[in-house]
Amino acid sequence: MKRTKIMRKMLTGLILVISVFIFASTVSAQGAQAVVLIRSGNASMSKCDGAADMNYQIITDIKLNTDGAIRLFNAAVREGASPDSMSVSRKDYEDATKNKLVNMYALKWQDDFLTAVGASGQTPSLVLPESMKPQKNLDSKLSSFYSVMLTGEAREGKQKRKISIALRDVWKIYFTSAGGNVNDILFNHAVEEKSVVVWEAFLQKTSNYRAADASINMRDVLVVCARSSLDQFAKGDYKALEVARQRTERAQSVRSDDVTAKLLVEINQNKQRVNNAREQVSQLLGESRWDEAITAAEPIKLYVSAWDDLNSLYNDALNRSHQLHFGKGKQALESSQLDAALSECTIAWQRLPNSVEARECVCTSRNRIALRDSGNFRQRKQPKLAKELLEKQLVDSDCSRDAAVSKELADAKREYSQQLFAEAKQLTSGGGGGKIPVKGRKTVSSSGGGLKTVAAQNKQDFRNAREKLLLAEDLSPAADAQALLGKVNQSLSGYCQTEARKALQRNDSGTAYVYLMNAQNYTPENGDVNNLLNQARIQFEQKTRVSIGVVFENKSGYRNAESVLNDVSSEIETIATRVGLAQPVILDRAQSANALRAIQGNANLSSPTAIFSGDLLGAKVDVNRPPDRSVRSYYTEENPEWKRRDVQHDAVSEEYKSCKNQSGEVACAALS
Repeated sequence: MKRTKIMRKMLTGLILVISVFIFASTVSAQGAQAVVLIRSGNASMSKCDGAADMNYQIITDIKLNTDGAIRLFNAAVREGASPDSMSVSRKDYEDATKNKLVNMYALKWQDDFLTAVGASGQTPSLVLPESMKPQKNLDSKLSSFYSVMLTGEAREGKQKRKISIALRDVWKIYFTSAGGNVNDILFNHAVEEKSVVVWEAFLQKTSNYRAADASINMRDVLVVCARSSLDQFAKGDYKALEVARQRTERAQSVRSDDVTAKLLVEINQNKQRVNNAREQVSQLLGESRWDEAITAAEPIKLYVSAWDDLNSLYNDALNRSHQLHFGKGKQALESSQLDAALSECTIAWQRLPNSVEARECVCTSRNRIALRDSGNFRQRKQPKLAKELLEKQLVDSDCSRDAAVSKELADAKREYSQQLFAEAKQLTSGGGGGKIPVKGRKTVSSSGGGLKTVAAQNKQDFRNAREKLLLAEDLSPAADAQALLGKVNQSLSGYCQTEARKALQRNDSGTAYVYLMNAQNYTPENGDVNNLLNQARIQFEQKTRVSIGVVFENKSGYRNAESVLNDVSSEIETIATRVGLAQPVILDRAQSANALRAIQGNANLSSPTAIFSGDLLGAKVDVNRPPDRSVRSYYTEENPEWKRRDVQHDAVSEEYKSCKNQSGEVACAALS
């Protein structure tokens, strides 16, 4: 029994040794030889036309840069990059995965980058030859790794000869076991290339090996090529239509189906459409119907240059049509029929875009039409519309600036400025004097013959007048408009100062602050306004200043917790000074405790107050501070009352913004 167990163990060990040996032999045989496809002069030409050779060598003991190993560099290649634009550092090279050449499935060039895959369908990796490590702190361009040689042995019967090929002369390398079917490898190569040229080279090189499969694959590529030719035709290449037909008929000869049938119908329809239009254009040109011929040629204008006879007639039609319409346009311009002139000269310019005379005729017509229409606007007392029309014409990209249009624009601006001044004067004039009723107050007398007094009911008139005067000054500065603007600013500023003083008297510093900000905007040089504004700002900040306090009670029974609570309290106080409050007052511990009791008893406080409070119920502190490391803890607790007070603090500022954007400041007077 014991001997049987020993024999079983020996047998198992023997089987394992044999298995390992077989596996190693299989791996070794997998890449025993390589099929190396060599670039030919036509290898990079169109995949649809031409011819190419399929030259290859079967090589054993293959090496790259005299080494049987390579490195797989898994770097991402960005779109549009080239081997010259990518660099490899010493670390990149050392980190690249090292592997044997014979363990690869294939090496191939992709967009000028040498790549390798370990199995069919695998994501490729960039290849770096062995023994090319970059120097320290000196990166190497990826392209520099491609200047090496591929070496090995080629066997011809019993004879062997050394092979040495420049890496850039290699197209692809496929690794296979000794005695593998080379034709299958060439077939896979043709499948990958999806090229009519390569399939033809494959059939010729392999004496029609797997001819049926190759023909079907080539037929699919021909269909793709035919569609590509149709796309070229749509872009203006008339001859590409015939190429598309030839490719489709060739694909159809391999296998006729709905795909090729529909493609051939589409090609014939395009040809018929073009031929019909061509005949129609030729007939119209023969009848000297130039404009009709040009219109009929529009759908096939891309192809006219392909027919020498028609192209000559078409260009002649363009010239004749240009002269015809230019003559009509010039005649209409001379008789001041400006709209007709613009229409005729525009057609003439479309016929010959390089015609200087047609362009000048178009620009002259546009300028004179602008002058005519702007004059009509000015007669109707609409200088604003005249100004806008003339400004649009002056920025016409087709034409240079016209002096007459510029002069007319200056006149329109001056009239518009005068009109705005008159409107502003009407809005602010006091007339013959009188009384202005003020809601809830006594009537205010207006000054006869000057500006009326600003009140809550008419202040918007002054604001509107001010906007008009500012625009008038920008359009065409005038002394009377500038003088009126100064008076309006003084009136508005005086009104704001009066309202601000009233607000200060009732201790409403927020409303006073808003009014004085407006007064400063109207009369920035007024020292009294600036002094009042500073006074209101100080009172406003004092009134809205928030007091911050922290009250934490240690109920944990842990005596060392006091230091932790002090740290937390200090951190809260520090943070509170950075949350946007205007110069907050930090209360000491006793003041904080008194304020908390007042809040809990619903007592009124002299200023907005925020108290952070809480009880420490349990604590255990383990301190371990490693060098060069600090730990900070933040504790937050929602306090609705503090938030309410904070919102109240910002209310006046928000009201000010609202008042500024709305018409009237009646609502602002209620700010407190």
